[in-house]
Amino acid sequence: MNINNDKYFHEAGNGHYDARYFQGIVGSKEIRSILVGLLESYRRMCSVIGVAPILMHGALIGWHWNRRLLPWDDDVDLSMLHQDLEALEKAGEKAWDYDRSSFHFEINPNHRVRSTRNQSFKDSLEQNKIDARFIHTRTGIFIDITALALLPDGRLGTKCPHAYQVDQLFPLSQSEIEGVAISVPHKVEEVLSQEYGIGAVANPNYGSWRFSHKEKTWLHRLLLEPKVPKDSPSHHPLLSRRPNRQSQPLGSKMP
Repeated sequence: MNINNDKYFHEAGNGHYDARYFQGIVGSKEIRSILVGLLESYRRMCSVIGVAPILMHGALIGWHWNRRLLPWDDDVDLSMLHQDLEALEKAGEKAWDYDRSSFHFEINPNHRVRSTRNQSFKDSLEQNKIDARFIHTRTGIFIDITALALLPDGRLGTKCPHAYQVDQLFPLSQSEIEGVAISVPHKVEEVLSQEYGIGAVANPNYGSWRFSHKEKTWLHRLLLEPKVPKDSPSHHPLLSRRPNRQSQPLGSKMP
């Protein structure tokens, strides 16, 4: 065990690449494809051992709106019961069934220490809040896994910390995202509103994006605005300037 509490996992690039495998920033379309592959492979590995990863945070917002990852997001966060993570560890590497030519799974030995120096998930004092990581070795893109352990007040919490009432999470609901089978919390709207505010589940605007209920997808502002012919007077750069539009944030990123 890392008794000095030194940071176990290290990031590179924009923070969403494992430093050991980072080769450069990857385009958004490729990122989505890689994340789906990571999710499917990790879910399959867990199912063989009989444990259940739970979709959380930004990816859960995407699930809420249209069962897809958010188009501007570049990571996926999962949680699982601490006892399930211990079951994975006990099963050992030989039981971890995944393609080792493409992926690498690793458990942070500091997961055994459930105390955290963070007072809020926005804090960065706790260097080992991530308990395990599933990595795409060609690019370094990863899925982070945080363990949920019983807190003194009876809630379930991670080292980030995020804390939930047991009935907010369990019994888990079986669903899918991007066509991949996955477990989601029992009370998704409560979980997301608690973390991000009600806008995460109610506001269809986020930055330059707007959710189209008709098309059931997020559309970028450039696709929503009518194209103005170049010979039109309104195409003049001074006339075409528009005031900045403000919209309620859909939710902040998980640190």
